Amino acid sequence: MLDSDRFDEASANIGSYMLQGWILTDEQCPQPDCPTPLLRSKDGKQKICVVHDLPGKTASKNNVDPSGYKETAKEPLDRSMDDTAHQIDIEGDDEAEEFIRRVNEGSKHDGSIAVKRREQSKLASERIGQKLLQQWTLVNDICPSDTCYAVPLVRDQQKRLFCVICERSYMNENTYLQSVRKREIGSDIPKSNVEQPPAPKPSKVGFLQDINLRDLDYDLEDPAFLSSQLEMLKRNTQIDVPQPSAAINNDETSSQLSTRSSLLDGLKRKVDKLSQDVISTHDPVAMVKLFDAIKSGSEAIEAYQRIC
Repeated sequence: MLDSDRFDEASANIGSYMLQGWILTDEQCPQPDCPTPLLRSKDGKQKICVVHDLPGKTASKNNVDPSGYKETAKEPLDRSMDDTAHQIDIEGDDEAEEFIRRVNEGSKHDGSIAVKRREQSKLASERIGQKLLQQWTLVNDICPSDTCYAVPLVRDQQKRLFCVICERSYMNENTYLQSVRKREIGSDIPKSNVEQPPAPKPSKVGFLQDINLRDLDYDLEDPAFLSSQLEMLKRNTQIDVPQPSAAINNDETSSQLSTRSSLLDGLKRKVDKLSQDVISTHDPVAMVKLFDAIKSGSEAIEAYQRIC
């Protein structure tokens, strides 16, 4: 197992090499107790471990020859080219001196930006290496933020893109279209049914119970008894007229409403007149007929209001 310092160093080195075009393989370092994955060069001829095989790193204690990779020999520079380079005298070349002067001035002017980019690139390499060790994938896209200098994005196992510098998450076009489609489906909620206004309650009409006056042991000529019966008749024949609806059907004309109202008023007046006749009637047979007529009138009023 790697300690924390060697782990951080390996993460930074892996990120740096991948930014240079090296490819992270699924092969593990053959050295004992080294879980670092190997990196392969672009041409596929060289594989290295960023812990053991970098310049200045010593070989393993067991001197095990790594079978999974090989190093290419470094060829020395041609002596003729080296001698030619020493023979170039730039001090006498005015154009060369001017070029060097401009380069120096540009370096001073852009020094701060260059330093920031180098520091950011180093930090990005370390963080990308850590993400790669956590099974993230380096993609061929760079962060679109203006504060990030060509920082490549990494992708997690849920296919989400992430920048290790600004720590923002991004999505490609296909993922964006899928998310938009899901939101549209989720927002397509069926509209609730519009509540219909409650139907008017049927009118309450009190019914006069069937009374056979011949079976009653009362004096039909007693004024007190007749007055009490008349009051009971008035209470039972009171009609609760429903409140008019807020919206009237367009098909109903004003003449139809007037006709219905006049018929209903006529029935009510007829029942009231029969009630008054009961007071002045002393014949039991006539009173029974009057009560029957009042009952029939009340039923007619209720039936008329029900159908209207």
